[in-house]
Amino acid sequence: MTGGWARNITAGIVIASANGLLAHSARAQDVGSAFSVTGTVRSTVEIDDNPSLIVNPQGTETTFGTQLGLDIVSQTPLSQLELSFGGTVQFQDSPDGFDDNGFVDPFANFRFEREGADTLLTLDGSYRESDLVDSLGLDTDADLINDLFLSSVGELESLSLGGTFSFGIDAPFGADLSLRREERDYSNTISNDVFDNTTDTARVDLRFRLAPTATARVFTSVREYDAEDLEQTERTTQAYGVGLTYEINPVLTFDGEISLSEIEETELVFGTPVTTEDDGVEFDLSLTRELPNGSIVFEASRDVATSLSRSQFLVTRAMDLPTGGLSYSLGVSESDVGDTVLIGSVDYSREFPTGVISASLSRTASIDSDEDEIARTTLNIDYLRELTPVAGLEVGLNLAKIDDIGAGVVDEGTRADFSVTYRHQLTEDWDWTLGYVGRYSDPEDTASRTSNAIVTSIGRSFSIRP
Repeated sequence: MTGGWARNITAGIVIASANGLLAHSARAQDVGSAFSVTGTVRSTVEIDDNPSLIVNPQGTETTFGTQLGLDIVSQTPLSQLELSFGGTVQFQDSPDGFDDNGFVDPFANFRFEREGADTLLTLDGSYRESDLVDSLGLDTDADLINDLFLSSVGELESLSLGGTFSFGIDAPFGADLSLRREERDYSNTISNDVFDNTTDTARVDLRFRLAPTATARVFTSVREYDAEDLEQTERTTQAYGVGLTYEINPVLTFDGEISLSEIEETELVFGTPVTTEDDGVEFDLSLTRELPNGSIVFEASRDVATSLSRSQFLVTRAMDLPTGGLSYSLGVSESDVGDTVLIGSVDYSREFPTGVISASLSRTASIDSDEDEIARTTLNIDYLRELTPVAGLEVGLNLAKIDDIGAGVVDEGTRADFSVTYRHQLTEDWDWTLGYVGRYSDPEDTASRTSNAIVTSIGRSFSIRP
């Protein structure tokens, strides 16, 4: 795969920072430090009549697992280090005989920040192995992958590593250097729409403080995308642009940037590499006005792909309520190739004397990494009700719908999860849960399928603060 330059440079930054952490930790006691360790242990028994969400399930699967997690935070006046890692020790009895036993779903995350003389260094990384059938396909690695939940079967191994170094933060002139590498490796999948891919990104911003209320920037970036799909896609996107952040008055702020993107893509066509070149203007603009009870934001953006572009215009109103919050948006997304669609969202939350409810409904339109035009409609509802001082009821609903709105080939469909959980605090540290989880999947070209599971767990958490 291409993109080794980003891996080498980013890894070098991380290694250098890790070496510096040892020396920095030795000095931490002299300046006053905070250190804490938080651990969680939870044992779960799950009985599911269709865990893989297939059309003709073979029988009931029983899974016993113990989830282990550890969070470490070390903080000084000039730096902060956060580490988290864990996984599940699992024993499974599957009707098809393909038991997934042992240590599964491992994860590890870190984040490090270090302030210097008008400088800031930020490093972060994450690693995770996850089962796609449990992810709802919406946020497996926090980037809203398009249609994984329609494939339903398979495992994802994801790696993210990156860093940003900034200097001249409060000076008339400064700069930001950012590097990031994203890797996704899939196994045991049943769809050609799911494939290994790597994305390397580098960006440099030069900042110029024009006035106390205005900062201009000039930037350049390069993104390399390498996919193990049927076409063996290799895509390089270079961008050159300018941006401006301007506080027009105490309640009105403009922030935006405009750039020229140049795209070169190589794909196999009947076994022969074919290269396509294209370019276009991209922009991302926002105007925010603060109001006595919230804000209103006007946004406009345009994204360019190899042979198409999509623009969107959106107005968002957010307001504070006496016992919660409400925000709503409405806009339009248009393409020079695909459909013009309405987009928007509604987010609502409210606290009650014995509970809290939050709900969100959104519809977005975008071009994914495979240059397909996709509309996503999502609905999320969460309700927590306190029954007694030591017991409560949690209800959750998550629904996602994918629609094809233009270029590319998109597997349309609907997926939903519903859960009801009773939670009881046994002691100050231990709690017990009993719940039901129902799942529904309705891909476009195959029959719908459902899953029903009973889940019970017992667990505790602990903290150490030297």
